[in-house]
Amino acid sequence: MPIKQAKNFDGRVAIVTGAAGGLGFEYAKFLAQRGAKVLLNDWSSDPFGNAGNGDDDKLEIAAQSLQALGAELLVNRGSVASEADAKAMVAQALAQWGRVDLLINNAGVTGMDFFPNADNSEIKRIFEINFFGALNMMHAVWESMLQQDYGRIVNICSTSMYGESSSIAYPCSKAALHTATRQVASAARKLNIKVNAVNPAAITRMTSLLPDSPLKQRMMEECQPEKIAPLVAYLLDQQCAVNGKCFSASGDKIAWSTFAESEVLTTEYSADIDADGSVEGVANSIEQLMQADTVLTPVHRNADSLRRFGLL
Repeated sequence: MPIKQAKNFDGRVAIVTGAAGGLGFEYAKFLAQRGAKVLLNDWSSDPFGNAGNGDDDKLEIAAQSLQALGAELLVNRGSVASEADAKAMVAQALAQWGRVDLLINNAGVTGMDFFPNADNSEIKRIFEINFFGALNMMHAVWESMLQQDYGRIVNICSTSMYGESSSIAYPCSKAALHTATRQVASAARKLNIKVNAVNPAAITRMTSLLPDSPLKQRMMEECQPEKIAPLVAYLLDQQCAVNGKCFSASGDKIAWSTFAESEVLTTEYSADIDADGSVEGVANSIEQLMQADTVLTPVHRNADSLRRFGLL
């Protein structure tokens, strides 16, 4: 849905987690420059989520740079992984400004959890921040958004959820957040609350850890984090009617990211699971379905899939 007027966030109150640098800082800056009051949150400036790394002033430096631009800000060092800290964050904004209109769940950490040597405790730690942290924040702002009959939420996910390496926690936590975005958006579909997600590809504290490669070099040249901010701002705008969607973005390019299914084929079926005809029928169908020219249809909700199988 095109927005006819220039984006204007005067009077809006935003919470941006993971805002000490990189993408989070650019989101906060974009909103603040357009009139929003912003609560900057970050618990650690380390991409692995470790505290006490000697860089604890990064959040304060970020706040000072935005204040120099005339922004009205609050600073919060709580952890989104803590339900109490999430509630306290929202309470801080409400006490200062009386409302919370916008939430950007940007806080996230990575790890060295590669299968099959991934440690479950490390996986759980990353999920606590990347997935449950976003849920904690959405829970914390929900009542306020309900009462004021207005809210916009953007969850920052990742194209890593499509799979590539043997890393487990980060991509799986982002895939879970993608699905949570769709579910929460469904709960909000009759409300004036919109919930969407963005998969950004940009050079940040996290992606700077990637080994040197032509990909990394090109990202450094073309994929500055400030280029993602306009997309996030669009999804936060009061005129934006998009809900429950996810968009991938890199540089000045964007794409719609969604679940999809091929056409539904009928296979030869036998009650005897060892029957050759039944197995061969499945094999033939799969071979046909996975052709390069197979047309995929977006699946917006569970009912879409059930309907295509003739169950609804």
